[in-house]
Amino acid sequence: MSTRLNGAQPYALGLFRFVIGLIFAIHGASSLFGLFGGREPEVGAWPGWYAALIQLVCGTLVALGLGTRIAAFLASGSMAYAYFVVHQPEALTPVGNGGEASALFCWAFLLLVFTGPGAGPWTGSSGHAPSAAPPRSPTASAPRPSRPDPPGLPDPPDLPGPRHPGTPGRPRRSRPGGGVQVTVRPAPAPAPRARARARGSRLTAHGSRLTAHGSRLTTRTAR
Repeated sequence: MSTRLNGAQPYALGLFRFVIGLIFAIHGASSLFGLFGGREPEVGAWPGWYAALIQLVCGTLVALGLGTRIAAFLASGSMAYAYFVVHQPEALTPVGNGGEASALFCWAFLLLVFTGPGAGPWTGSSGHAPSAAPPRSPTASAPRPSRPDPPGLPDPPDLPGPRHPGTPGRPRRSRPGGGVQVTVRPAPAPAPRARARARGSRLTAHGSRLTAHGSRLTTRTAR
């Protein structure tokens, strides 16, 4: 039931606008030209003639849906002026001062200022109520937590060795955490046999130096 009523809301508002504007325009034509049993005021008389002109023009625009908000704002202001200036001094309530029509027209046009014209051939509204977007699940709308980046490593000092061309030190590679990772390739460990051979060579060289030193001492003693 509520869905059907909401779908018919623009059409009901358009019908309300047309009826209010038509009645207001007829009231202005009656006061301005003496039609429908009305009394024609003098041209330019204040405030009757100007009020009748506003009623005719603004009522016609509101009924057709042309410039509805502006025309309704002017019509509401004119009815507020008529109530507080013409009717209010005579009595406090609208029933006692005869200003029921002015009060009703004032609030009806003020409502159209905020609601707009509704559905109609010249209002630019198709009359279809905007469809509500489907509710989104909380899991779909919640952002996924991002993984924290690994902490960055401090920049190590430059190490001796072959340098990368154009950089002061070993080649470096940036990490996602903002630090710098140094690619260091350790030298291959020597094999056990190679170690033994190296030690033997060093011992042989040391023995040769000792033999030469002993030979020099023997020569000096013989002398």
